[in-house]
Amino acid sequence: MPYGSVVAERRSLRGIIIHFRMKKYYLTFCLVTMSLMSYSQWQATNLTQFNYLAVSGTESFKGELYSTVFNGLGADFYQLDPGNASWTLKTISGVSGNPAALIAAGSNLYMTANSLGYSMLYRSGDASSFVADTVGLPKSMGGIDPAYGLQYFNGKVVVNLGSSGYWLKDTGATTWTHIDPPTALNAGTDPLCYSNDTLYAHDNSGANIFYVSGDYGQTWTARNTDLPSFFVGKILVSNQTTGRLYLAGAKSNGTLYGVYYSDNHGFNWTMANLSAFIGTDVNNGQQEVTAIYADGSTIYIALENDAANTTPDVISSASSISNMAYDTLGLVTDPAGTINGSRFISHNGNIAMALNVRDVYLHGSSTAVSEQPEQTRFSVWPVPAREMLHVTAEEAMLSVRITDLAGREVFQSKVNGNNTEIALGNLENGIYLVQAQFTDRLETTKIIKQ
Repeated sequence: MPYGSVVAERRSLRGIIIHFRMKKYYLTFCLVTMSLMSYSQWQATNLTQFNYLAVSGTESFKGELYSTVFNGLGADFYQLDPGNASWTLKTISGVSGNPAALIAAGSNLYMTANSLGYSMLYRSGDASSFVADTVGLPKSMGGIDPAYGLQYFNGKVVVNLGSSGYWLKDTGATTWTHIDPPTALNAGTDPLCYSNDTLYAHDNSGANIFYVSGDYGQTWTARNTDLPSFFVGKILVSNQTTGRLYLAGAKSNGTLYGVYYSDNHGFNWTMANLSAFIGTDVNNGQQEVTAIYADGSTIYIALENDAANTTPDVISSASSISNMAYDTLGLVTDPAGTINGSRFISHNGNIAMALNVRDVYLHGSSTAVSEQPEQTRFSVWPVPAREMLHVTAEEAMLSVRITDLAGREVFQSKVNGNNTEIALGNLENGIYLVQAQFTDRLETTKIIKQ
């Protein structure tokens, strides 16, 4: 065969390979785009047909939504289909006890499982086969001390073991480390959260002491706050985009229930004016806040049902906490007045709200990225990216953050300049969101990791 023909065939073959590769990425992008269906009101996913089966845990993992449901005798593990139409009872191996709390941490899904008097902690890379992950945790009977919740941040997993405190582990490590702040512990109910590389905890005994750690819980600094006397904090969350902290609670005598926020790392707190929404519950007490979600200017707050026994009460805003409004369209009628939102998470461009019983709802998030985003003033290359991503901007960036499509942070770093390089070798292949924080705005674009 003449040399020119060989070259022509090779070029043709290369063109075919590139064509199919581009079709593969286009198909991947289209599948992700299809999964980013945005709902204008709350949409039921019909997790269970029974009104009062408890929903123990809900999490978005690798683009799929999972829930655990306590059925009265044991617990089941469910997966929502890609079209958000129905749940499938999922068979899992390696788990002893009743599946409960869930958290996605890097490439693993962590699950607590409860038995009589003790718990177990597992992890899985495929949400099917789980292995125990309890090295270093205090032992109790056939497992570990009872577990009450999980958190994940910056490559770290945190488990709450009640009176035995909080324990932390890097996702790549094998042993858990005790990280309790110097509080009274209060049977593990002291709320704890993180913002960037900082851990925050509030002593909910009413002492009004706020604790801060910049080294993942190894050392803590105590701060006296200007919260009301005898204020008992129950929910502490952070806005990962703005750094604002939210603390919900009440005075120890049950009065002055509400939400406070801080923009200076917990030194000073401002009470949000939610008097139009926090009324009387079905037991003639004040409505309590049961869950908070905040990202950028978007905020969702779940409350106990009010005395009218209508639907679970949810309020939200796309422009911060000063412009809240009721957001209950599509939610189930609750004649008993005992159903409320217990957890918000980001899932494929929507907000998922797990109720304490019965169901999980989906709602379009105002922070979801448009499929045709506006032109940004920063750029990323190459796309698709392999080992290294370059980020450049027309002006100085304060920080760069990368999240997956479920909103989980996989990278965050301060920049203070016009360009930076990010190593992507540890990321799984897929589509990610890159956020550049400037002094006056936050901008977002998409990348494909190949």
